[in-house]
Amino acid sequence: MRTGQLLRPLAFAASTAAILALGAESRPRAATPICSAAPHAAGAHAGYGTVHFANSCSAAVQPALQASIAQLHSFEASAKTFTAIGKRDPGCAVAWWGAAMSDRGNPLGGSLGPAAEQAGRFDVRQAKAALAKAGARATTREHDLVAAMDVYYRFYPDQIARARAYADRMDALHAAYPDDPDVAAFDGLAIIEGVDLNDKSFSRQKRAGAILEKVMAEHPENPGAPHYLIHAYDYAALAPEAVHAAEIEPTLAPASSHAQHMPAHIWSMLGRWDASIAANRRSSVLADPAAGDDAVKDDIVYEHAFDFIAYARLQKGEDAHVGADLAAARSGQDGIPTVILARYALERGDWADAMKVPVPTRDGFDAALARFTRAYGAARGGDLAAARGELDALKALRPEVAREGGAYWGEYVDIYAEAVQGWILARRAARGGRARRQPREAHLPREQDPADARVARGPGAGARPSPRRARRLRSLAEAGAEPLPLLPGRSRGGAQVG
Repeated sequence: MRTGQLLRPLAFAASTAAILALGAESRPRAATPICSAAPHAAGAHAGYGTVHFANSCSAAVQPALQASIAQLHSFEASAKTFTAIGKRDPGCAVAWWGAAMSDRGNPLGGSLGPAAEQAGRFDVRQAKAALAKAGARATTREHDLVAAMDVYYRFYPDQIARARAYADRMDALHAAYPDDPDVAAFDGLAIIEGVDLNDKSFSRQKRAGAILEKVMAEHPENPGAPHYLIHAYDYAALAPEAVHAAEIEPTLAPASSHAQHMPAHIWSMLGRWDASIAANRRSSVLADPAAGDDAVKDDIVYEHAFDFIAYARLQKGEDAHVGADLAAARSGQDGIPTVILARYALERGDWADAMKVPVPTRDGFDAALARFTRAYGAARGGDLAAARGELDALKALRPEVAREGGAYWGEYVDIYAEAVQGWILARRAARGGRARRQPREAHLPREQDPADARVARGPGAGARPSPRRARRLRSLAEAGAEPLPLLPGRSRGGAQVG
């Protein structure tokens, strides 16, 4: 198995579904009509899809409001556009609700920053003021939407508590308006904002998926449902169920760069590398039309797409193309993400290059990834002194990684430390005259959950392994493992390098 497959869970943070998981509060209520006021219908909005978001705002702001809500479903709405609508119609609370939703950016991307929290709380206050100005014109549904955002922007000890409290409120909102496709879609999104990445039953993802699949079946024009379904099913065990969503989302929001990118989450899980590359290049052209159809420029327009493209090209054996991409990226102003540099070195088995991956100045997961890459490269290359030094530095980062991202990401540091430690033991055994095969942990397949494959949880920073764990690691190094099979779509997936 190609070594870089160890890195896949990091870059797609999730799976891209959420680094964080999340806490609780709800008041169930009887179902009521979607909106007591006549809904303002809307068609396709500048290539971002079709929504029919019921609201009591004035007819004059409807085109801009509906278009912004369509963009909201692709995480590309502008809070400034929503606030401008709110200023045009002082009683349009939905506009300020939309601004508060937009302040979150991609809500699956981790904790809110202080600026986003401050902006969101301000917009919620403005939404409440707009409700007061609207008086009887404002609908119960609009009051409920604003109340849900109010719950989201309260003070919480961590993001998991925030997201689960919000999800509980959205569950209640969905129960109150069961025929509202946008409320249902936003409820599905809220549920996956609160996933527990250690839950291998995928209970929240499946619950969200059931809601979103129903929206897709009953409202196939809605651009939010397939988008959120892809995020919900962005796991190896669930990805096959999201193929239809991956096929239709780009057609529903053809002007959205994010919508063009999203299918790559599923294509990557399924080993459909050409499809992943094509999706991300389409996304890049929308993000920067100046890139044109350039073989290199289209690859490196923005980091997230570049990461997917680099991963796919490396799995196809297109190492030279990725090298050209990196050379072009280095000539630009921005730095190259650690994960791409790590992939490029480890996928090719270039242990010397792996040892040179720079360590970010700020500690955290990127720093841990860099330390792992350097340690792994040193161990595979036979520089055991350097490997042990980098391994110690990697372990020292565990507390901060766990504090920032939770136990799930802290355990990845343990997994990476074990991979390095296993290779150090293997090299030491070989130098002692006993030829050994490589440890399995150094070649975790992308489709396999590392938590299922590891021998045991690693020790904390500075801790010595227990006698039992030391024996298991020694056994791992001495017994090795049978070569793992070539996985679908990988040109060199079965090769063992070094």
